[in-house]
Amino acid sequence: MNKLHTGLSLLVLLAWIPLQAEPAYFPAVMNLSADSTSYILVVDKTDQEMHLIKSPRPGALEIIKTYRVTTGRVNGNKEVEGDLKTPEGIYRVIDLLPGENLLPKYGPLAFVLNYPNFADRKFGRTGGGIWIHGRDEEIQDFLTEGCVSLRNDQILELQQYITLRETQVVIEDSLQPLDSSGYERQIKEWESKIDTWADAWESGDTEQYFSFYSPIFRDGELDLEGFKRKKRSLERTYDWKRVNVKDAVVLSSETETKISFFQEYYCPNFYSEGVKTLTMIPNDHHWKIIGEDYTRTAPTLRKEAFLSAFVREWERKWESGNFNRYITLYDSTFHNKDYDYQGWYDYKQSVLSEADDISVDISDLTYRSSGDMEWEVSFKQDYRAADYSDYGRKTLRIYGYPDNLKIIAEDWRPLAQNE
Repeated sequence: MNKLHTGLSLLVLLAWIPLQAEPAYFPAVMNLSADSTSYILVVDKTDQEMHLIKSPRPGALEIIKTYRVTTGRVNGNKEVEGDLKTPEGIYRVIDLLPGENLLPKYGPLAFVLNYPNFADRKFGRTGGGIWIHGRDEEIQDFLTEGCVSLRNDQILELQQYITLRETQVVIEDSLQPLDSSGYERQIKEWESKIDTWADAWESGDTEQYFSFYSPIFRDGELDLEGFKRKKRSLERTYDWKRVNVKDAVVLSSETETKISFFQEYYCPNFYSEGVKTLTMIPNDHHWKIIGEDYTRTAPTLRKEAFLSAFVREWERKWESGNFNRYITLYDSTFHNKDYDYQGWYDYKQSVLSEADDISVDISDLTYRSSGDMEWEVSFKQDYRAADYSDYGRKTLRIYGYPDNLKIIAEDWRPLAQNE
């Protein structure tokens, strides 16, 4: 069949198929690099709607369901107790109140939001008792005293998607949906901001790093100037550091943005990992950080702990006589005074194939950083096998991260038994 004719026929057929509108993308939720997100609620006060949203992969957005809601009787962002306004910003569901503890007008249950949040308190906003709850009357526009309310059957349905102290709620005066290209541009802009912030921190460019912070920033008891002094002191302490950011998700409203991500921090003395959240507000057309929250997901590892664990693993694999397990601890860039990696590979394979009853005892370990992500671990080594033994001081040069360390060089010199 003629290809051109087939194409024309297809065009004629398509002309009769109604085109579907491109789905809307709400920049209130932007998944930069997480595998997926949990469920997130996004409230549009102007349209009196609440969207249940989830991102299944970076750059993607799914609107699971949209609910008709009613919000505060008075327009605008909540400022003081009793102003009848629904707050705008980013909140978290922190509690559930069952129906038996509520007046009938609040329906069968209520989810409590953490209003006032950190940003609200910074701006002196007062009040409390902001809930998402049911209703014992027909839903109409702008009925509440500041809460978000929906039908009773829908608040019960919503319960399956809520995780206390985790589910986040973005409340916006008016959502401005984007098409896919506009949404992608905003994601790239946030990726660039986060990368620049992390690179400035890692490189020690304090001028650029501090430019991300608002004059009203606080870190616990430290104001911005105290925070700067602390960071400058740390810059003088460490010769190098690495800051890795991944699984980043941005929640954004007109008044507040929260960026959450998994952070790995690595320096000559320790390695730590956890979830960091940056709270930002608009300032002179730029988003500035007013607060940071960091929750460790594992205990901080001191260099002595993760390096000694690696050396003990190297010791066990050597003693096992299993060359294939032993050689996995060496990097392809390995070298010493006699061998490159391939030469070392061939040499150790030959030695281990002939050695029996290997015993390796190590003691007197010392550690020092020898460069970016590099350490030298030195120790006394007593090696014994069925037909050979020696005693000396070995130094391993190790590169990488905990759980991903490799030997890139090693040196050995003999010692007398009494040394």
